[in-house]
Parts: sequence; C-alpha cells; structure tokens
Amino acid sequence: MNRQMFSRKQLLVPMMAGLLLLSSCSKDDGTAPDEGLLPVPNPDTTRVYKDGEYTARGVYGGAPSYITVDVKLQNGILTNVLVTPMPENNATSRDYQERFAAAVPAVVEGKHISEVRVGRLAGSSGTNVGFNNAIDLIKEQAAED
Repeated sequence: MNRQMFSRKQLLVPMMAGLLLLSSCSKDDGTAPDEGLLPVPNPDTTRVYKDGEYTARGVYGGAPSYITVDVKLQNGILTNVLVTPMPENNATSRDYQERFAAAVPAVVEGKHISEVRVGRLAGSSGTNVGFNNAIDLIKEQAAED
C-alpha cells in the first residue's frame, strides 16, 4: 500500500476554494427570484374578522426598520392595501421599501387575511418581514372574540 502524505498547504487551498464556493451560493445579491405569497400552514379561514379599515406598523431588521400597512377588510378579505415606507431612511432601504410597496397589493388583495404571508418581493428580502408582522397585528385588531 502506497500512502501519500499531504501537507497542510496542499489541503488548505482546496478547502478554502470549497468554502468560498459555498459562501457565494448563499449571498443575497438581489438576483434571487421573488417568492410572492407563501403557503400558510393551517390557515384559519373560519376565524371571523370585523370589517373595517386597519393600520399597523410592521417592524423588522436590526436597525430597526419599519413600514406602515393600511388595509380594508371585508368578510376577512384584504382590499385597498397600502404600504408606506418609513420616512427617515437611507436611499437604498427606501428604494427596496418603495418597490415592495408597489408590488405587494397585486399579491395580497383579494386574499383572506389568514392566508396572507409574503416572502421576498420586488427584490426586497427584508420588507416582507415587516409586512407580515403588520398583518399579524391587524389580525389581532380585527379578530372578533
């Protein structure tokens, strides 16, 4: 049996190349496809929500960032969805929030509030978290006991 010994340098180069390749796979460079509306496990479409207009602030991220979500509910169905970006924001974050705000009504309007959970949308990979948090708050506000 011929046993070959490898030096640390000989092993280090392929290992580093592999790590670099793996880390580049998870990088969010803005080119990942949008997810839009995500499936909600066990949506409670039997829960009754009061008709009306509701507003909630959805907070997300480490800064933290937020968006304001205004909706009209009719028979539990979302209509007239308006997302307002936070006013004191840097240009990049504001751009993502504005693109998300423009795209989300087409995805969620006409859906039952219990089925609404959005993923990455319009290139924004964080604003959806704030939106989903705001929808959860609206569910609480609108729930009939």
